[in-house]
Amino acid sequence: KRFDLRPELATEVPTKENGGLSEDGLTWTFHLREGVKWTDGQPVTAKDVVFTYELVLEARKLNPMLMLANLVDGIESVTATDDYTVVFKTSKPKANMLVGVVASTPIVPEHVWSKIPVKDVAGTYEPTPPLVCSGMFQVVGYEHENYVNFAANKDYWDGAPKIDKLDYLFY
Repeated sequence: KRFDLRPELATEVPTKENGGLSEDGLTWTFHLREGVKWTDGQPVTAKDVVFTYELVLEARKLNPMLMLANLVDGIESVTATDDYTVVFKTSKPKANMLVGVVASTPIVPEHVWSKIPVKDVAGTYEPTPPLVCSGMFQVVGYEHENYVNFAANKDYWDGAPKIDKLDYLFY
């Protein structure tokens, strides 16, 4: 069986056939799903995606060992052409763009994270739950190397999860 990617925040996987990937493999265009909201009710937009990648790129300058730093290698720019379209330009074709860069980088809400200094993000900053997110589950409790408590996001764009809470224990 083929390994098919399933887009979530994006409406489709960019390919050369659908115009989402340029012929030279340097420009990736993602169309975001409309109507997706952060758990605080604010809409998720292309500006959040641009903010997230610019934050990681800036934090990487301060801390090259930052967990996501290597994923953004080769990304020259990230722009929002409208509220639901994001364009990535790379310096060379990027084989890990879909399964590494895009799939592994959690998009963060600009209206929350823009208040946190980049030097803190590049350091040891740990946000305090509940975390504003757009995923199926929201982090509502956390203790470093001990546990993470998740609560179902009842307003998740693809329908509420079938369970109300999930506790992840480290041992």
